[in-house]
Amino acid sequence: YMMYNGIDITEPVKLTWMYIGNTVTNDTEVMTEVNKYLKEKLNAELEMIWCGWGDDFDNKVTMAINGSDPMDIFFTSYWNVNEYAATAKKGAFIRLDDPSNDLIAKAAPNFFSSMPSALKDGILVDGAAGFGVYAMPAYKEVAQQYVWELNMPMLEKYSITADQITSYYDLGPLLEKAKAGEGKDFYPLSCDTEVLSRMAMNIDLIDPKGLLTVLIDREHPGKSQTTIINRYASEDFAKYATQQREYFTKGYINPVCNVAVPMNDAWVNARTTGAYLISNRVASPGYNVAESAVNGYQMDIKNSNVGWVNLGSRGALHAVSSTSANPERAVALLDLVNSDPYLHTLLAYGVEDLHYNLVDGRVKFTEKKTAEFNVWKAGLGQLAMYPLTVDDPAGIDMVKVMNEFNNVEAVPYAGFTFDSEPVQTQYAALSNVVDEYQYALLAGSVDPATALPAFLAKLTANGIDEVIAEANRQMEALMATKG
Repeated sequence: YMMYNGIDITEPVKLTWMYIGNTVTNDTEVMTEVNKYLKEKLNAELEMIWCGWGDDFDNKVTMAINGSDPMDIFFTSYWNVNEYAATAKKGAFIRLDDPSNDLIAKAAPNFFSSMPSALKDGILVDGAAGFGVYAMPAYKEVAQQYVWELNMPMLEKYSITADQITSYYDLGPLLEKAKAGEGKDFYPLSCDTEVLSRMAMNIDLIDPKGLLTVLIDREHPGKSQTTIINRYASEDFAKYATQQREYFTKGYINPVCNVAVPMNDAWVNARTTGAYLISNRVASPGYNVAESAVNGYQMDIKNSNVGWVNLGSRGALHAVSSTSANPERAVALLDLVNSDPYLHTLLAYGVEDLHYNLVDGRVKFTEKKTAEFNVWKAGLGQLAMYPLTVDDPAGIDMVKVMNEFNNVEAVPYAGFTFDSEPVQTQYAALSNVVDEYQYALLAGSVDPATALPAFLAKLTANGIDEVIAEANRQMEALMATKG
């Protein structure tokens, strides 16, 4: 028999994996090496189904799950359309720690041993087969923190220092300076507009559509409120939308950012090429060092707030589909990818001696480096990869860095997930309304003086008040159990 941990791998199998991230146009070189390696380690062949951020993934994964398509692994999280807790409840994901067939115990017995308990605790949900684990997490940051990304060569060119970047509302003069110097096709604020609005308002998302939010205490997240609000009806959102409109009309924001792809290609491309002044994101420790090495210019980060722990443990998960013909082998693959530095680095950075060389156990990129596969870092954590050649805290002791980052306050409602089932008709209608208005308002491509009242009227007409009342009822029930 051929074995991997406690499972028989004598029979060769083919596995499919639907993944979210950069649009990959040519994976031949990388996947040839991946499959050569997987044949030897798992007696398996892997086909990746690459999906771009936003609509591309949302449409493909929705069709695959609704159509019960044969699939082995799906990317899932708390923030995308196949939201982890809700999709596990629908029965689309296999329970991996099912007492009657414990796939983790068989195929990945050491998977959780090196991870902080917050990661495993945070993914326990009430799914179709009872309370348990329905996906395998990336070993990544559990805490969340909003940060500004700073293109240091560009800042230096215009004599701007990090100290000058204080608040979203004070960026105007800095953006104006860079725009005047670089010209009309340069967009100094390269933003993930969904995250930008949350940074400006200091809010945490409660549902994937962003209808429901909670205010975060900027300095002491553990003292945050637990009341769920409609962020679009708040004074803070009106203030943000008005400011963003000004930035947009002055040409500081790429006009393609008004579509329903918050982390769109323009944002990715600007960061890859360094064609921006200031950007933003939800941070992970050490990532700016890795990005600097990959993209070839120094990117620094500046915190916008104090980090907090909520649903970060569900930020990047991989679930085994209930339609999988080979669930044991799928779990074994996820175990291998997260524990084998050669395989993980192959998927993150490309082929050794082609896209990178290994120098003293560290990655040094060649001229042929590929940016397409960097998406794997976000989806699979960073701990299994070979470290980069730069002075990289992520490469020295990522476990220590991660645990320090995760040693921050949890919000009082940590682990709350909204069950939209009791108000599913209203929630579905509201989701369509959000798609119609949200991204244009977030990007500033429409005038909030007219678009925001129309948006709010449609939200009210489609039942936002009932949805918020139901969400707060669920929140109060959770807070009662926490005492």
